[in-house]
Amino acid sequence: MSWSLPYFFDKGKEYEPLARFIYEKKYDIEVGDWPQIKDILKETGLQHSKFTKYLKSLYQDLREEEDFKMEFLEIKYRIWISSQYSGGVMFDLTNLPVVPRIGEKMDIPYFQEFIGRTSFHVKDVRHRLRNGYQMVEIELAEGDYNLFWHLRLDEAIAREEIHWREVFDKTTDQLKDKLEVTPKWRRNSKT
Repeated sequence: MSWSLPYFFDKGKEYEPLARFIYEKKYDIEVGDWPQIKDILKETGLQHSKFTKYLKSLYQDLREEEDFKMEFLEIKYRIWISSQYSGGVMFDLTNLPVVPRIGEKMDIPYFQEFIGRTSFHVKDVRHRLRNGYQMVEIELAEGDYNLFWHLRLDEAIAREEIHWREVFDKTTDQLKDKLEVTPKWRRNSKT
């Protein structure tokens, strides 16, 4: 949360030099820019025990300071279209007047040549808080939303009929076959 550290500057805090150092480095965890503790210790000249003490004090103040408010002034949108056959497409938007909800349909004609279709349903919506902004991730899937299938898949995961990793590793058709949700006439036509 380096973007929020200036709130603690010029308040006589013992950890202020460390807070300023982290703020000025502008680490971006979004792109995997994680600082190594050994590098921070080397650049600041702090010993590990002092670093740990300062960090704990900073987190304590973050939790207890009543006037401290995190502000997320910007919203970004990431749309990911998953496709069983083409692998999918991902793109970012800076503005989306209406955020679609799970189950709603979206028509996106821009990638028809690559994906082979224009109509999708919203499979999932996730909100992630990043360095001063909110990222709304919208996952779209092919075809129409099926509440029965959604509930059945959640039930299968909860009852450990399938491992949660299979949701990512297998296609929807493979999962439906495994859970015997595919209609008998369709299963028979595959053989």
